[in-house]
Amino acid sequence: MQDAQKIRFLAANYSNLQGLKAVPLGLLMLLVVYWANAQRGPARGSLVIPVLLGLGAAGLYTWIDHYYKTHYGQVVSTPQQKRAEVIFGVAGGVIALAAFIADMTLELPLSLIGLIFAGAFIFEYLRVSRQRKSTYLFAQMLAGFVIVLAVNLLPLLGLSGWWAAIGMRSHFLAVLAVAGVVMLASGLSGHLYLSRQLPALEA
Repeated sequence: MQDAQKIRFLAANYSNLQGLKAVPLGLLMLLVVYWANAQRGPARGSLVIPVLLGLGAAGLYTWIDHYYKTHYGQVVSTPQQKRAEVIFGVAGGVIALAAFIADMTLELPLSLIGLIFAGAFIFEYLRVSRQRKSTYLFAQMLAGFVIVLAVNLLPLLGLSGWWAAIGMRSHFLAVLAVAGVVMLASGLSGHLYLSRQLPALEA
C-alpha cells in the first residue's frame, strides 16, 4: 500500500521534485544581483551582461532537464496537470512582476518580492504534499520560508541598513541575494530527496 502511494506521489510530483532545475534560477539571481550591486548610474549600455547570464541559465536548465530524462526517466503529464502548470506559471509571473514594480516605485519598509519568494516555499510544499506528507520536504519548506521572511523583516525590527554589512547597496538586492542562496540550497536538497526516493536508471 505504501509503495503504491509512493509511486503515485512521485508520478504526480516528478517535475516539482526535480530540485536541480532550481539551480539555474538561483545562480542567475545571484549573478544578476551581483551585477546590479556593482552598477553606478544608468546601466542601459551594459544590459548585455544580464542577457548573457539569462541565456547561460537557460542552457544550464536544458542540460539539467536532459539529465533527469536520461537518469531518472520521464513522466507524461496529464492535460489537467499541464494546464495547472501554465496557470500557476502565468499567475506567479504576473504577481512577481507586480511586486517587483511596487518595490521599484514605492518606498516600502520591506520587499514585496521577498514576501512572494517566502510564500512560494509554502505554496510549492502544499502542491507537492497533497497526496503524501514528508517531514523532509516540510523542513526544507519551513527553513526557506523562515530565512527569506526573517531577512525581509529586518528593517521592521530596527535593523535599517543591515544590507551594507554584507556589501549590498539596498534591502531589495540583499533580499534577492539571500533568496538566490536559499533557492540553490533548496534545489540541491530537493534533488537529494528525489535521488533517495527514485534510484537512477542504470546506464
